[in-house]
Amino acid sequence: MEELKYQGGSTRLGAFVLVVKNVFSPETCRKIINEYKNDPLFDWAKVVHEDGHDVVDTELRKVRELYITKPEVWMWSSERVEIARMAQEASKLVFAQYCEHLTQNKISNFLPQIVNDEGFKLLHYAEGYEFKEHFDEIPSFGRTLTCSINLSSGYEGGEFKFFAGDYTAELGAGDAVIFPSNFLFPHSVSPITSGDRYSIITWLH
Repeated sequence: MEELKYQGGSTRLGAFVLVVKNVFSPETCRKIINEYKNDPLFDWAKVVHEDGHDVVDTELRKVRELYITKPEVWMWSSERVEIARMAQEASKLVFAQYCEHLTQNKISNFLPQIVNDEGFKLLHYAEGYEFKEHFDEIPSFGRTLTCSINLSSGYEGGEFKFFAGDYTAELGAGDAVIFPSNFLFPHSVSPITSGDRYSIITWLH
């Protein structure tokens, strides 16, 4: 029997990982990076430990983040209001294409019902930064789908990998990857060996 092939790998599970090309133009990517890269509110990203507390753990997750949809980040800048709007519209576009992908390829008879996003974070991976394998589900948050939009090119390392490295999402500047947030979709960002990788991430629920 011929092995079925999916964008996210050769298993049926991989069919639920979708790369959407050209969500942002290269010009828009550069604009977003230049707007925020020197923002003093950038801080180390945290992880949720077993006791439920958010802590900085650079052994697991070494990346800086800026919550670009928090009022203190955008409220005094019309440019930042527009970037936040564009990020939200992009996530809606990616979600629509995800549902079309599931339907047209007869992957699932049940489409996710999404009504909200969790806000948008800008992530910055510099040389030596990484995020070891993990999944995004947090029961109290109600996450259904993860959507990450890559903004950078010209860096080395920083591959977005799934399933213990079995599949790598090939992401150019402006490309997005969307997938279920639950424990069946472990993923990682491999260490950056040179350059800087920026991305915008949100969770849909």
